[in-house]
Amino acid sequence: MKSLEAFHSNKLKGLTYLETILVVSIVIIMSVFLIPIGSRLLQNVKTSATETLVISSLRKAQFYAINNKENKAWGVCLTSNKIRIYTDDCESPTNNEDYTLVETAEIAGLEDIVFSRLTGEPNAEAQINLTTGINQELRITLNKIGGINVERF
Repeated sequence: MKSLEAFHSNKLKGLTYLETILVVSIVIIMSVFLIPIGSRLLQNVKTSATETLVISSLRKAQFYAINNKENKAWGVCLTSNKIRIYTDDCESPTNNEDYTLVETAEIAGLEDIVFSRLTGEPNAEAQINLTTGINQELRITLNKIGGINVERF
């Protein structure tokens, strides 16, 4: 009996080759299903962040104009990969705040929008289209009194 107990106590504990292969296979199978889901989730987060950035930039410029900050009208424009809130001129502003866009987002229709002092009305209505890499598209509409509506496609 002593020799049998000595045999069991000296036995190495750990995973067998079969158990290791099984665990690795399960991890690989799970990653095949989870990577596309994670990628899509990341794109949705980037789209949401860009949408929030566009809307908050419009609202901030409108707020500055209504509150007569710097005694000037404020505007929003798109410069390369940045959204700019500015006074005077988009290309050479007196005051400006720049916000960098997510690299996978495409924005169309965000031309030079200027909000009038005290009323906050935009100089023109605008339809801003936002497209991302996963064919997700949304339209941000700015009406003539400064109201914003978002439609998802």
